[in-house]
Amino acid sequence: MLRKLRTTKAECKTAFANYSQVALSILEDTESPLPPTTISLAGTANLAVVFVNGHGFSHKLSALRSRCLLIARLLQIHRLDTVKAREERQRNGCNEIELEVQRRIWWHMVADDWLMSFAGGPFDGVYSFHPQHMKVDYPKNVDDHHIVASMPVPDLPLSTPTAMSTFLARVRFATLCREIVDIMGPTLLEGNEPEYSVVLEIGQKLQNHLDELPPFLRLDPDSIRMSQDACAQGPDLALQRLATNFSIHARICRLHRLYHLEGSLNPEYAYSRTMCIRSAHRVLELRRAMDQVGTEAGCHPARFWKITQHVFLAALTLATDVSINPEGPDAEDRKAKVMAAYRTLESSKEDSITLVETIQKNLQSLMTTLESRRTANPLSLRRAQVSRRPEAVIAQHSLPQHPPRLEPIAPEVSDEPVLGSMNQNIPTSVDGSVSAMDSGSSGVDQLWDDFWAVAPELEPTDWNMLLEDMYTDWEPSIQ
Repeated sequence: MLRKLRTTKAECKTAFANYSQVALSILEDTESPLPPTTISLAGTANLAVVFVNGHGFSHKLSALRSRCLLIARLLQIHRLDTVKAREERQRNGCNEIELEVQRRIWWHMVADDWLMSFAGGPFDGVYSFHPQHMKVDYPKNVDDHHIVASMPVPDLPLSTPTAMSTFLARVRFATLCREIVDIMGPTLLEGNEPEYSVVLEIGQKLQNHLDELPPFLRLDPDSIRMSQDACAQGPDLALQRLATNFSIHARICRLHRLYHLEGSLNPEYAYSRTMCIRSAHRVLELRRAMDQVGTEAGCHPARFWKITQHVFLAALTLATDVSINPEGPDAEDRKAKVMAAYRTLESSKEDSITLVETIQKNLQSLMTTLESRRTANPLSLRRAQVSRRPEAVIAQHSLPQHPPRLEPIAPEVSDEPVLGSMNQNIPTSVDGSVSAMDSGSSGVDQLWDDFWAVAPELEPTDWNMLLEDMYTDWEPSIQ
């Protein structure tokens, strides 16, 4: 509607803020409360999606999600597919469209909860929806126009692309995240690093999940070629394929970051360093590919808060890797990629100034912490230089051997032709070259120069604590 009225971007932002506030006021109206219906639940769930992408994590978002859960419980959706409920529907009839909508909303809430439980921050290691406390079937893999209120809903094989394919893939991945939290739960609660054998086991589960995605959601050249017709019929599918892989690689990076820096010092953990860096590169490549594909699908990934968070943390992971070995043969190239990623994030300010402010705040907070630790421990630089010699650290960091029985690691994502082919028309300002960077932001450049100067003086344990703080800084501040 706003586009038809030829409104400016500033007017659209104002309208968005006003409409959001009006919607919230309707929900919070105690004199005329909304009745617990499927429509009110759907409206509240959609508003929560709008808020998380427009404003990030906040107390308003937490309140909206809590309200969704309350309405769903009042509607008894958590018992939607019990034997008793099915028998009652057979006797009295039902609206199949409403049932499918309820299943979709329920599993959307569940997936959000389980994905957040393995994404870093204060919600890491905990979830609210217990699988034994619900009996709700997965939504059917079918397009909306095949659903009729008075007839059973068909369910196509998962290998058949539909408008629900990515939704169901997200639910399956969320289930894996919950299983990972169950494995790592006690360790995460205590704030300790899990045994390396556990990290390798979970890493293999994540890799298997990637390999088992339907062909139209995989990124290898053969799968992309096979799914060209499906993408032509549904322009959203190409973007959803990128988003699906983006989410998985963000968590692979998150998992192996636990031993990433140890891997640069101790060959025993070199696999984790390789996987962490590889997935961090993949996150940045997928984000860049989203710009082109998103434009074609009418979507702007720069506006999505969670995407920006994962990109920032992936860039910071690469930055920490450079800091451990600043004289490495590819150090300058990695620095350039980090800066290119930051420029991509900074360019989001036209869509969400709050996002950019958060990024800059986190970077400044990181620099403050770096400086304070540097001042508190002036001898750390010499120790760090000594510790870079492998023979000096293997004995110090030795742990029981857990040889990984894993597939060989492919070349880094930056060398793969698949994503490169998606980015042929992307401007060079995000292709990783230093010359493409904006020269008009000397303040930010100086901030990063300070970062590169101070970062090598930190120990691996300090880095792990700082990166964990970066996860937390993106989460809600309840006031």
